[in-house]
Amino acid sequence: MNFKTPFKVLTTAALIGTLSLSAVAPGAASAAEKTAKTVQTKAELAASHIVLEDAKGNLITLDYNTYLEAKSVGIDLGAEPISIKVGDKFYNLNDFLEAKSVSNNNLEEAVKLLDKNDLSQDITPAEGTIEDGKLVVVPGDEDFTVTEIAAINSKQVKVTFSKSIPAKQLLTSVSAGTVDTDAIKVNRAVTVAAPDDINKNVTTVTGEVSKDGKSIILTASGATYFDGAYAVTVSDKVEDKTGKKLTAFAGTVKVEDTVAPTVESVEFDPTSGKIVFTTSEPVALPTTLRINGTPVTGLLAVANSNNTKFEFAKPESVKAGEEATVYLAGSKDYAGNILEAFNGKVTIADDQSTLQVAEVKQVSSNKAAIVFNKPLKSSTLADTDITALIDGKALTATTNVTYTVDSTDVTGKTVIATFNPSTTNIAAAPTYFYGTGTTKEITFVVADKSIEDVYGQKIATTTKTVTLNKDVTGPTAVSATLDRDGKGITIQLDEALAGSAGNAVTLEAVRINGVAGDLVSVSGTPEALKYSAKLVADEKGQLTQIKVTKGLAAALETIPSGTVQVRLAASAITDVHTNASKAISQTVTVNASTKDLEVVSNGISTPATNHFTVEYNQAVTAASALNKANYTLDGKALPEGTDIYFDSATPEKKVHIVLPTGSINIGSTSTGTSAQLAVANVKTESGKTVKSTSGTVTIKDNTSATVKSVSVVGNIVYVKFDEKLAAYTSATALNDFAITVDNEALSLGTEGTGGTAGKAEAALVSGQEDTVAITITPAVATSPVPADYVASNWNNAKKIEVSYKGTNLTDANVFQVAKSVAPVANK
Repeated sequence: MNFKTPFKVLTTAALIGTLSLSAVAPGAASAAEKTAKTVQTKAELAASHIVLEDAKGNLITLDYNTYLEAKSVGIDLGAEPISIKVGDKFYNLNDFLEAKSVSNNNLEEAVKLLDKNDLSQDITPAEGTIEDGKLVVVPGDEDFTVTEIAAINSKQVKVTFSKSIPAKQLLTSVSAGTVDTDAIKVNRAVTVAAPDDINKNVTTVTGEVSKDGKSIILTASGATYFDGAYAVTVSDKVEDKTGKKLTAFAGTVKVEDTVAPTVESVEFDPTSGKIVFTTSEPVALPTTLRINGTPVTGLLAVANSNNTKFEFAKPESVKAGEEATVYLAGSKDYAGNILEAFNGKVTIADDQSTLQVAEVKQVSSNKAAIVFNKPLKSSTLADTDITALIDGKALTATTNVTYTVDSTDVTGKTVIATFNPSTTNIAAAPTYFYGTGTTKEITFVVADKSIEDVYGQKIATTTKTVTLNKDVTGPTAVSATLDRDGKGITIQLDEALAGSAGNAVTLEAVRINGVAGDLVSVSGTPEALKYSAKLVADEKGQLTQIKVTKGLAAALETIPSGTVQVRLAASAITDVHTNASKAISQTVTVNASTKDLEVVSNGISTPATNHFTVEYNQAVTAASALNKANYTLDGKALPEGTDIYFDSATPEKKVHIVLPTGSINIGSTSTGTSAQLAVANVKTESGKTVKSTSGTVTIKDNTSATVKSVSVVGNIVYVKFDEKLAAYTSATALNDFAITVDNEALSLGTEGTGGTAGKAEAALVSGQEDTVAITITPAVATSPVPADYVASNWNNAKKIEVSYKGTNLTDANVFQVAKSVAPVANK
């Protein structure tokens, strides 16, 4: 049995029939349906909820009888069933139907089989209902907020939400973990520069949304890691499963990782033949590996594991069925914590049961899946390994049919047989081998000892037959949605299309409130102010979507507000089997009032020293936009005395923020340094709240250093400032410093005839750039003392007071030191 095959959309009739319920014709939800409901056993009634997935990726649970009634009267739910709830557990619908079939339609046995294979799903679908002929989500009353931001380790931060969120709301690519920066952003609060480790400047992260949709783990990309304070913003563009918007969030997380990483598990993967270690957090590639005491090379990080999994090929000396000792050490996490040395054991699995074909099933019109009961040893097959028979005639391998091990099946058990159109035996799509019929029976013969499993067991001659059904239906539209940025409409089709991503699709019409918009003159060639369409791949890489946009590709325009209808003429698209579509018409509503309030692109700037501007895309209220509490600089409140006002040229949309003198003490006065200005809680008159965001601004030192303390040692006066100073020396220090001795101005004295003049010399103390040393040398007279000699009043035993009065001293950022307001005494 294989429970890992891709889901195939079932028709309503097929689904009803498989669940032992009667299919009912549209409009006839009567005796037949009532009878079907009556004959359900108590166990069948436990399977009473279907889980559907809509075009936005939302999971919605619907009472099964309600689902049947909706389909029976022709209601298009705009969503497809993917899972089923049995009791209090959820199961993939394909897995459930397969288990039920294997268990001879015994629900209780089917559930036991599913649970034995650990196939229940950890999902939390929203409750759905039918209103006005549409599937809607029953809204919840609770607030939708970010509840916590916490560091997991030096590479990962977890953001937790109060409600479940579809992964597509946070990630542009779920499989690649590509974070939507319009939804969530991470930046270091204060950017570091060499000689500090610039890898602390995390700006790009990947994301993994939890199964329940209530949290996302953000992993710093590449060599970057978290150490210090980081600003995290989450936009109110994010919606829960009911369409409720998140309360915009801006917060700070502090990361200080002091916990040593550990090896959590070691396992043998029979599919790859590799031994795999899993660590508690991302670490560098370990340098020391031994198995059964013997050093082993070839350890590598597992792709897409964020350096939490490492693997190496099982050495030939370690035999199947053995238990081997393993030792792993020599690594650190990104904060420098040393990986605890691991001593453990791993069992090399050895399944000597017979290799068999478990089942053969249809994948599409010209494809079948041959599923084995164990992983296969080789990823390639010889032409003679499998033979396909149609009407008793063997097809030529490669020419008529190709066999490939399915790379999407992580169990390594599936081979895909693809029947290729050729000059003999198989016609072009969509006819293939069906001729004038719609079904064809195909027999597969697996040659004796041709295929080997990973445990060394070879298959015996095996024959399996499957009936394939011809696809005769063209692609149809499932839904149409407005893209988050408002600059595109995505039409979701029910199957893969012929062609390549980027291929043009000819539009028949685009109408805004019934008024036709201009279409491009040459299909696929974007033009300013005109609509065009192209094929795009979905999240799984399947070509199942059409993107409709307006304007040039490099400067897409916002889709106008109103009711937007998109029409494609019949045969505008075809599926991979060349079945043409019927005419397609899809409608979306673009509501101008739903446009998000946000800071425009590059809307945060620094037009002058410590002077910033923030520009919004809509008019905002003075009460919120001019409230400095709604802005932070490097995660801190704007300083007292900050001036904040609207721009005269663009009132209510552009705000000026001017920092007061004495508020910044970092950043050179010439080049400055970068800082993060964050915006939150600014509103429009209608109550829309700005999407929380931040931007880089430049700040420069505007705070004067001041005298902090004075001390006297011998004839040296030490003047300590409250910050570091630029290089400074002076042979005439009394020009810059006023010094008094017991409240009298310091006099160096008069040396008189033939004597040595007094002096006061100043310089920074080596290694103490915040301290100036002033060396006092009083005047010295000759002997005998001349009449014109005047003694200095310098006396280090008395009270010495110092104040700065000059213009020659600057701090380390070259900001001029201001004159002292009052002197500072040494005692």
